Amino acid sequence: VFIFLLALLQIVDLGERISILKKTSNRAASSVLDHQALTNLLHKKTSTIYFYPKFRCAKNSSPHDTLLPIMKYTSENKLALNTGYIARYQPPCDDIRSEIERANFKTAAFIFAQKDFTSTEVIRGYFPHDIHPRCLPLGNLFLCIPD
Repeated sequence: VFIFLLALLQIVDLGERISILKKTSNRAASSVLDHQALTNLLHKKTSTIYFYPKFRCAKNSSPHDTLLPIMKYTSENKLALNTGYIARYQPPCDDIRSEIERANFKTAAFIFAQKDFTSTEVIRGYFPHDIHPRCLPLGNLFLCIPD
């Protein structure tokens, strides 16, 4: 009887959590990335997307609202991505300029989370002086395409 009462108490105690879980799991997913707009803005030759800040490097943005939708997009469109989750790996967070300098500008696009990179002027500073990217707002991101 004692164990039954403890189990009943546990179920009652978890009732609110179970209700929250049910509501969350039944809620429609909200899209934080306009896939069609991104597709329309990318060059047909784009094969690699460079995303910043890299996974585990964000200071102000949430991967849930920035990187994860880009990871989904790149996987669905067979594009390479410079970052992602690797267990127990901490990527270098201060190599943005050198990584961009090594990119193939004919096939690359660059996406920056606006909460971590607040202006296109700051972003343009990461590119070599002879590369002038066209940076456009895309929701909570900046999409930069070298011209």
